[in-house]
Amino acid sequence: MRKSVQTLVAVALSSAVLAGCGGGNDEYCSKIKDAKSEFGSLSGSPSAIDERSERGFDVMHDLAKIAPDEVSDDWKTLDDSITKLEDALDKAGLKLSDLAEFQQGQVPKDSSAAKLKTLLEEISKINTSQLDSASTAIKKNAKDECDVELG
Repeated sequence: MRKSVQTLVAVALSSAVLAGCGGGNDEYCSKIKDAKSEFGSLSGSPSAIDERSERGFDVMHDLAKIAPDEVSDDWKTLDDSITKLEDALDKAGLKLSDLAEFQQGQVPKDSSAAKLKTLLEEISKINTSQLDSASTAIKKNAKDECDVELG
């Protein structure tokens, strides 16, 4: 289950770190380029990761709405997974920064085993093989159509 958490968070966070933009769908490519300047590196304190990742999730929701037809289903898969992660965090009463602490082997402040168990149960319902496939397709399309290297 911990691998599911790591995979989902890694895909979500790395998708928020985007680079470059060329031809293709101008609005789509422009939003990807803007995302890179907005987020840069997602390193830093857990609270900084939480704040930037929340904005990153909003940007990814927006990108899912304007994705080109050839990757719209893949963006929907990613967007649905992000929504499920956000819902799972809310249901468990946790923030993304709590996950960052958890992955570093720390028990988040104001957390409990029950909250973490609830979160892991919800995250385990997310199909990581579909998420991995969607992420791969999005990265390939961004490179081919927008000359964008996704992180």
